[in-house]
Amino acid sequence: MKGVDAMRSFVKIVLISFFLINFTIGTGVFNIIRPAGAQYFDEVKKFPADPALYIELLGILEKTFTNSVISGKTKIKFNGAETSSKFIIYCSNLETRRIDIESYEFPMTILQFPNQIVQYLQKTKVAVVYKNLNPLTYNMKKLFEDIRIDGKISKKIDGNKILYQVLSYTSGLKILYVVDASTGYVKQVKTDDSDAQKASEYIFDAMQFKKIGKDVFEVPRQATLKEEFNKLLGERTEQRLIF
Repeated sequence: MKGVDAMRSFVKIVLISFFLINFTIGTGVFNIIRPAGAQYFDEVKKFPADPALYIELLGILEKTFTNSVISGKTKIKFNGAETSSKFIIYCSNLETRRIDIESYEFPMTILQFPNQIVQYLQKTKVAVVYKNLNPLTYNMKKLFEDIRIDGKISKKIDGNKILYQVLSYTSGLKILYVVDASTGYVKQVKTDDSDAQKASEYIFDAMQFKKIGKDVFEVPRQATLKEEFNKLLGERTEQRLIF
């Protein structure tokens, strides 16, 4: 039982925090952050992001996460538990990606599609299909469409690094992208949520650009398929799976 509980805890941390993962800042997913003077329940008035910065950052994200293979490492702290792992991301575009998480105990693959997430546990050969999720929690394209009409993007130059801080007023989601000024690619993603005791750091070590074949996103034939409604994430079904 201890082994099973450990696996569930690890999977929960990874799914909540990794992909593209848990970048919620504040007390929870339904925490709405508004500019000074705005009403908490003001669902009509929108605060569009700066159009120039939006186009600029979206171009960088499309450049980084389209037809690319990215390897790196991550450190995640969640509710006092800490885990670190290596990963490889296969990116077709902002909506379709595969992440191989190289953990010694619980290696897994996460497949992200426009309308669902599939998580494959390599040791148990079980593939869990997550449907009926809010696309803003895992679909980067949908998220940025939302930020365009109701969000904020700020930019800061720090030596050879360009820092983009992104905030969605709709969901309270906050992300910091660190871009290499010499290449124009994202090289690091940081998040910190002290209220929920969550902190993450993702470092991209290497990038390769090539056409990603459809076979990369196929569920292994030996997998046992199960459909779940976010069971491993607990009762809250709106956890972040965005990167």
